[in-house]
Amino acid sequence: MTTYAPENMVDVHLCLGRPDNLNRIADGVPVTLSPGVRLPSAIRTVGDLRNLPAWPARHRLIIEWYPSAEVRIKLP
Repeated sequence: MTTYAPENMVDVHLCLGRPDNLNRIADGVPVTLSPGVRLPSAIRTVGDLRNLPAWPARHRLIIEWYPSAEVRIKLP
């Protein structure tokens, strides 16, 4: 499990992987929002997350790669 503290959407894109990267997290991977996270309810997948216009301050991005990819967003 890796925890990131992105400051903007460029950082989020780097955390999730570039399109040409084999280790890129697929757009269809579900995103779990922890209680208190204020993101649109339409954020259900990594693809939705990549389309956000801005990253909210203080939110953390948690990526679990094994045994299967999992993405969570939480507040510190």
